[in-house]
Amino acid sequence: MAFMILLAFVNGLAVSLSRVVDARLALARGPVAASAVSHAAGFLVLLALVAAVEGFNSAGMWSEVPKVTYLSGVASAAFVFLSSWVIPRMGALKSILLVVGGQMLCGAMIDGAMGRVQSLTMELLGVGLVIAGINILHFAARRPA
Repeated sequence: MAFMILLAFVNGLAVSLSRVVDARLALARGPVAASAVSHAAGFLVLLALVAAVEGFNSAGMWSEVPKVTYLSGVASAAFVFLSSWVIPRMGALKSILLVVGGQMLCGAMIDGAMGRVQSLTMELLGVGLVIAGINILHFAARRPA
């Protein structure tokens, strides 16, 4: 379990770093171009990984995937585009905390719907605390020192 926690933490670092790099590219070239570059690079890396691990011998590999799962790519593109647009305007910390808050809320709702939580109330309270923390950051930044 400790290894999974470490992997999840490193994933969070990678996501945050990629969002900031994409936001920098968005300032120079626009959020659509930043999203396109990010997805093109990711596509090439993943294509090489699929070729190395699974090969392309399975002719039915893509037809076996339920079509609705391709919507995940649409959501990913929206995430990269919106992050590239929002981070330069709000800052990395607030933007990423809001993303994490949204992910926590969605995760709590999915886990609740699937019966995977002991207390949905406590899960939602945790999400509320994260969102409250974001508000504290927002209002503290607006107060004169």
